[in-house]
Formats: sequence, structure tokens, C-alpha cells
Amino acid sequence: MLAWLSANLINLVLVAVLVLVVGLVFRAMRRDKKAGNASCGCDCAACGGCGKGADTK
Repeated sequence: MLAWLSANLINLVLVAVLVLVVGLVFRAMRRDKKAGNASCGCDCAACGGCGKGADTK
């Protein structure tokens, strides 16, 4: 078991860092949503991603 841990220590550290970063991003997104700050800006009239925005003809 100790040999496996020492052989894979770098991978385990990298996975832990990635999980931490993803968790922090998720927490920030959830906090923004609860505060009413959506990532899109909530201006549907000017949204190019909804199909009804300023870019449509």
C-alpha cells in the first residue's frame, strides 16, 4: 500500500487540487445564483444565446 501511494503521490495531489478548484467554482456559482447575479446578465432582449436576441433577423 505504501509503495502504491508513493508511486501515485503526484496524481493524487493533482486530483485533490482539481477537486478543490471545481468545488470552489461550484460554490461561487451557487453563491452568485442565491444573490441574484446570473452569469448571463438577465437581459434576454440582447441575448444572442436564447434565439430571440439582437443577432436574430
